[in-house]
Amino acid sequence: MGGVRMLTRSIALHCAEQGYDIRVNTLIPGAIHTEMVEGIVAAGEAAGQTRKQTIDRIASIHPMKRLGTALEAANAIVFLASNDSSFTTGADLSVDGGHLA
Repeated sequence: MGGVRMLTRSIALHCAEQGYDIRVNTLIPGAIHTEMVEGIVAAGEAAGQTRKQTIDRIASIHPMKRLGTALEAANAIVFLASNDSSFTTGADLSVDGGHLA
């Protein structure tokens, strides 16, 4: 994680200093309810846990005690790609329910 953050900052600084019209930011997601998480849920069920138990276990690492949605992650990406973030570069945007990886 630290390597990705430093790479983001390094590239953002380089692009800014060169006058390139490129912004570089990092999205740091928590557990987002996707097909990948469904694979973990299936493994939990295969190990004898209920679907709810597995999802609750995954969600428990986040202070908000729930999984994020794909739409919540997408909204953060849209923000970073939009002109609303035109003065944002070299930033880490956590979409992780307060986990703050």
